[in-house]
Amino acid sequence: MPRKLLEVIEEIGLYSGQPQTCDLFDEAGRSASISFHFGDKWHSFQSLIYIRKDQLDKYLIETKKNLIWPIWGEKSVRDSGAVQSDKVNYQIFQKIAQYSGLR
Repeated sequence: MPRKLLEVIEEIGLYSGQPQTCDLFDEAGRSASISFHFGDKWHSFQSLIYIRKDQLDKYLIETKKNLIWPIWGEKSVRDSGAVQSDKVNYQIFQKIAQYSGLR
């Protein structure tokens, strides 16, 4: 588990309550996060962790931190497995988002 995620877990008091899962729970035993993986490991593999908004807000407020989220992606059209050299069909998306929690 990433070090920063462990910091969040410890700060807001979440725990792992079930074996064979990385899902987390709050003090009341309610689900606080879920994680899952999908896609082909060699081409389009994704690993995602979702945390409940109130838990994320609690962490950001208590630690006086902001969430900085760099978002990046690219897309190209393939014809018979080869990337087309025409740059019209190639797109890049870049954005940096910031979230501070409810203050």
